[in-house]
Amino acid sequence: MGGRNEEIVASAIRSRREKIYVATKTVSSSSSRKDIFRDVETSLSKLGTDYIDVIQLHNLTDKDRAFDPETRNALTELRRQGKVRFFGVTTHTNQPEILNALDDDPERFFDVALVGYNFKSSPDIKEAIARAAKSGIGIVAMKTQAGGYRTDTMGSISPHQAALKWVLQDTNVTCAIPGMQNMAMAAEDMAVMGMRFSKADARILERYSRAIDPYYCRLCGRCESTCSGDVAISTVNRSLMYAEGYRRPELARVTYEGLPVNRSAAACLNCSVCVARCAYGLNIAARMEAARACFA
Repeated sequence: MGGRNEEIVASAIRSRREKIYVATKTVSSSSSRKDIFRDVETSLSKLGTDYIDVIQLHNLTDKDRAFDPETRNALTELRRQGKVRFFGVTTHTNQPEILNALDDDPERFFDVALVGYNFKSSPDIKEAIARAAKSGIGIVAMKTQAGGYRTDTMGSISPHQAALKWVLQDTNVTCAIPGMQNMAMAAEDMAVMGMRFSKADARILERYSRAIDPYYCRLCGRCESTCSGDVAISTVNRSLMYAEGYRRPELARVTYEGLPVNRSAAACLNCSVCVARCAYGLNIAARMEAARACFA
């Protein structure tokens, strides 16, 4: 929301700051000392606070940014100044690579990882989460609702409580952050606290899984190496998920427009036949066409 989220949080925490852990992110392109300091100072101002509990390098697509010496030096200096307390990363793509790299890091520089994790996640993500958690890295699960799609095949049954319970049953997950846009969603999510994941929940998720298979992208990024045009397929599909599933058109557009044109779905028009292949059978050409129609 162009920075408004931090302003909204500021008004909510003003009288109870010492009771709350506040996490925010850098701009995804930031790596220099100047950029990191700018991002943190901007967030401090918008949040109306003099320190951030967890500052996260946003949207890592590989492990390199997490090991940039200038970035680490900037974060270390900010902590020395008392402006941040803990370091984290957020990632949607190549998550196992990034989580394993954080675990292998002899400095154990990062304290927290915000990762996409839900009942559709691949086993290697689950294994990487377990490995990182066992070494003391806090795991915050996002995308817990697998897109939050509404489907006619489910009738009156909502799959979203079952989806959240699936994530929370994993003891390697420290906490989950399902998107809540109104009080009804908040009530639906809060109701599952302390509830066990049941066989009935498993059956609900099986039905939901089948319903969303034609358009749900696991954001694994494996398809991108098969694309002759170097299209950022995972990010395009994530943009579509925000639009079609979570119904957040402004977030969808900002995410999509953050891509260079030559890596967006528009680049697909240069190919007569799509050669990119999804490991899970998603029709990539159809999804890129849907993106062009959505974001034209």
